[in-house]
Formats: sequence, structure tokens, C-alpha cells
Amino acid sequence: MAITPSPTDQPPPTLEVPSPLPPVPDAPPPELLPTLDGRRMGIQIYPLIDANELDQMLRHAATLGMTWIKFQIQWSELEPAPGQYSPQFDFYVLMISRAVYQIGTRFNVLLSIVGAPEWARPPGADPTMHAPPVDPQTYANFLRAFMSRFAPQDGIVDAVEIWNEPNLEREWSGAPISGAAYMNLFRPAYAALREVAPNVTIITAGLSPVGPGVPGSMSDRQFLQEMYAAGLASFPDVRLGVHPYGWGNAPGETCCIPGRGWGDNPVFFFLDTLNEYRAISQRNGHPVPMWITEFGWGTYQGIGPVGENLPAPAIVPFFDLVTPQEQAQYTVDALALMQQPPLREFVEMAFLWNLNFAMVGDIATDPF
Repeated sequence: MAITPSPTDQPPPTLEVPSPLPPVPDAPPPELLPTLDGRRMGIQIYPLIDANELDQMLRHAATLGMTWIKFQIQWSELEPAPGQYSPQFDFYVLMISRAVYQIGTRFNVLLSIVGAPEWARPPGADPTMHAPPVDPQTYANFLRAFMSRFAPQDGIVDAVEIWNEPNLEREWSGAPISGAAYMNLFRPAYAALREVAPNVTIITAGLSPVGPGVPGSMSDRQFLQEMYAAGLASFPDVRLGVHPYGWGNAPGETCCIPGRGWGDNPVFFFLDTLNEYRAISQRNGHPVPMWITEFGWGTYQGIGPVGENLPAPAIVPFFDLVTPQEQAQYTVDALALMQQPPLREFVEMAFLWNLNFAMVGDIATDPF
């Protein structure tokens, strides 16, 4: 559903809070579930929704026990010309404030801001993909303008992830893909955030776990090492963004599993990605905490109009390997692993992707 822009950025009046959501059918009794710390858990909410839908998603997040929510915001929608901001700019400010003030639960907020507008993009950027700006300072200027709308003492925005998966062409079109190029974007963005929101937590872009030689991408492990070669270790107060997707593999499994699809490379394993990132950061003298800004398992089983299985989209065929029961179990198991030794020593936060985002065929759509 399209967003209706609001002319004001003031927090909305408090609405009556509906009754709690009914219990999930066939849910296991609480005594059979692990005890999880909601202060270290969050979930991403797809933001192209109206205020009523937002309140519904926030109630769902509260019911799940999450205390953090994440929004990914498209810069290209908000600054159609340099220094000129669309009505959507004000509405997002309002929406983010609403997430903090509404429904009786005080959420912490992580923002991921991506996608340069056309005027800032490289000439060869594919218009169907996200692209970085030619001048990294333009991104820093936008971050400064947007974050300036939130008074630092209000603490409405608690954390910012600088870009998303820059080791993929679909997120970094029209420019060379490299850790050094990303760090050129990161430095002025970091400086702008520290200027207007000195206490905000800053996270490096979560990288897509991908092996070497895949067209349109760079190995995330190689990319991370290039970030360190370009000076990442000189930022001791940042958090390391990670996207440890597990394809069809359980969170506690490690590579390799002969004969299993997507089982022959560590990039396909949740635990291997976390351990390898930790090893890279330690080798570079930068053992900062990790923030998992995306993780999860997908399934297309039982989601048809009458509960039938649907074929997984071509871009995520491994969704066929996961049942709804495994999806639920893997999610809970992953959260439990991250909150137990040894992972809890270096994994600080984890955000499940995504509460209300849908895929139909190979096309990303509005939420359910």
C-alpha cells in the first residue's frame, strides 16, 4: 500500500492500543523454548505502508518479544534534487518517530539508508539497481540532513547502517565493486553522523555472503579484507555488519555437507560466516562487536491461496529446501546460538529479515 505523506514531522497523537494478538496455533509451550533476551533482538519492517499498517507491524514485533526494529530507507525517494526533499522525507521522519512513541512499547530503531538518486549516480548505473553516488559527500550530506530532524537527546534513532550489501552489483551499480570504494563512502558518512548524532551506533554495511567468481559480485570475505586494507580498523567504535544467511542449512551446521544443495561452501552456512568474519576482524586488530543486520530462512511451502506449496523464485531456489517448521526452528535456534557462548561474546545484535516483505515470482512486492 502506498504511503500518504504527512505535512508535519511531529509525533502523532497516541492511539488506543488494541487488545493483544491471539496466541499462535500449535505453538510449543514456553517451557520448551529457549530463554531469549529481547534487548538483543530486532526485526526489519518494510516501510512502504500506512500508519495503521505500521501500528499492526509494531504490535507483531512486540508480541515476538523484539525491542529493536529496522527500517531500510531509499535515499533516491527522498532527495529528488540536491538539497531538495520530497514529502516522503517528512513522512519517514514521522513514521520513525511513531515507531518509538506508539502502541505502548518503546522500540529502539536501526536505519539503513541506501540507493543514490539519479542526479548523484554514476553515468553508467543501471536504473533498475541501486547505485552509490559519484561524490560520497552527497550521501554524507543527506545523512546529516535526515538525522538532523531527530534531536540527539530524544534518542529516536539509535543506530545507522551505512549502505547495504555493497559487494553486489544490484546494490552498487555503475561503479567498481571493492572494499576500498565502500570505505570512500563510509568515511564522510561516519563523520556526518558523528557530527549530528554523536551517540548513535554506526554499523558497516552488511555484506551478502557470496563465494568468489560469482558474476555481478565480489566475495564478501575478500571485500571485508579490502575494507580493512583501506582503513576500517581506524574506526574502533563501529560495529561490523553481517548478513549470515544459511540457505537451506541449519544454523548450527558447518561446511561442508556432501550431496546437499548449497552445502559445499562456507558462505552457505550461518555459523561459518560469523566465525570467518570474526577471524578476519581479529587478524586485522579490530575485534569489534558484530551486528547481524539481516538473517533468516525462507520457505514457499504452504503459502499458496489455499495452503498449497508454491515454487520458489529462481533467485532463491534454496527456499524449496526449508519447511515452515524448519523455518521456525532455525530462527529460534539461531537466536539462541547468538545469545550463548561463544557467539554472544562477539554478536551484539541480530535483526530478522523481514516481517512484512513479500516475493511473488521474482518480483519484490508490497507487503502482504
